[in-house]
Amino acid sequence: MNDQCLKSTIFLAVILLPLASFNCHALADTDAKSSAAAKIDPILITSMARSGRASAQLILGEMHLTGNGLPLDYSEALKWFRAAAEQGEAEALRRLGFMYESGMGVKPDLAQANFLYDLAAKGGDLLSSYRFGYSYASINVP
Repeated sequence: MNDQCLKSTIFLAVILLPLASFNCHALADTDAKSSAAAKIDPILITSMARSGRASAQLILGEMHLTGNGLPLDYSEALKWFRAAAEQGEAEALRRLGFMYESGMGVKPDLAQANFLYDLAAKGGDLLSSYRFGYSYASINVP
């Protein structure tokens, strides 16, 4: 292997390895949350969400979005994600962005999705930073 080839291989490893690790952790985190949502008492989490707890609102929105533990209901998911987002929950902003990007319960709106991803990224949500950057790169802005 010549020096240039070795340098290229090292460069790619340094750039791509952290990205692969990030995506694996993100997927593992999502799987863990889905598994945990199946064990959550819907009556208890609904009561907590109604009392204004942002974390409960986020979980309740996720349960409605996935149909895991509660019936699939996009309008309820939107309602609870919005409630959590109003309290500054960055992950709820990302979930709303995903729903707007995918057209789940709303008319697809990439501008609104990107706005929400940007807000969530500014709130510290790393997956939103990725989604916002990916969307920006895909529109071929010079």
